[in-house]
Amino acid sequence: MDGRQGMLSTSLQFRLIATLSTLIVGLALVGGAFSYAAALDEANELQDDQLRQVAAMFQPGAVPAGLVPAAPPAPSRERDLQMVVRLVGPAQRASQDGDSPRLALVAPLSNGLQSSDADGERWRLYVRSLPDGRQLVVGQRTAARDEIARSSAWHTVLPLLALLPTLLLLVVVVVRHAFEPVAALSRELDRRTEDELSPLPDDKVLEEIKPFTASINRLLSRAQRAMQAQARFIADAAHELRTPLTALSLQAEALDAARVPADIREQIARLWRGMRRMRALLEQMLTHAHLDADPTELGS
Repeated sequence: MDGRQGMLSTSLQFRLIATLSTLIVGLALVGGAFSYAAALDEANELQDDQLRQVAAMFQPGAVPAGLVPAAPPAPSRERDLQMVVRLVGPAQRASQDGDSPRLALVAPLSNGLQSSDADGERWRLYVRSLPDGRQLVVGQRTAARDEIARSSAWHTVLPLLALLPTLLLLVVVVVRHAFEPVAALSRELDRRTEDELSPLPDDKVLEEIKPFTASINRLLSRAQRAMQAQARFIADAAHELRTPLTALSLQAEALDAARVPADIREQIARLWRGMRRMRALLEQMLTHAHLDADPTELGS
């Protein structure tokens, strides 16, 4: 586990994915917060405009039908969301229908949009003065307005949050694809044998990786020259040893042809066996030197 954690901490790919993912998540959260605040403010502005529109529909002398229902709606949510229209006379409490939601207000009120507490609830009001001195009040419960505004804001932010996992997955895919030439270069090196010292191809290598591949190619070139020099040394040494070995073989043949005691002949036999081993070793050295000097012959 510690080894894997160490590998991840030193992985450039992992660092890029972690950094980009952190930036994307951070920007998404900041952008989502701003979008939520903007959508919330826009929803509140829209509801304020609705209050103004309802007030503009009012004609002096009567409250338009349908603005205040004759009976309270059955569901409590509909009751919370409905708008309430009141007429407030000078220094009088607002007139209201007994079946409509309560909104007890005392004139005079400031014209325009405002928030006020009434009957233990928070209300958002729009007040407009009428020619006869009364004031038209259009109100809506703040709790219901806020719920609508928050719901609208969340619907604005949710697509961005839903897109976030896809963006993070794309980061992983793009970074891994960007590092694929590095992985291909690693596979190319792994499949080579110790005798394959040809330069690495750099036609498909990223510009940022080319200095690295150039350094590897220079190292391979130096290793190839060193192996060739070693092969030449071995070949020269083998050739140098072949001459005295040949001379020794001729002398051994002369001794073998002469009449010598049995113990001397046994020593000559051991000498022949040693020279045969030496000759086989020289042949191996020459073959090895030949292959090292020309690695392409190994494949042929």
